Amino acid sequence: MNNLSVFIILLSLKKELHISKLQAQSYKAILKFATKNR
Repeated sequence: MNNLSVFIILLSLKKELHISKLQAQSYKAILKFATKNR
């Protein structure tokens, strides 16, 4: 039971990290676009 809860916590952390990576990539793309338009 304890191992299962740890596994679930790790999975949720992994999902959050993945989402933050995607957000960082999209922010970089937006910054590039904004600097091109200046």
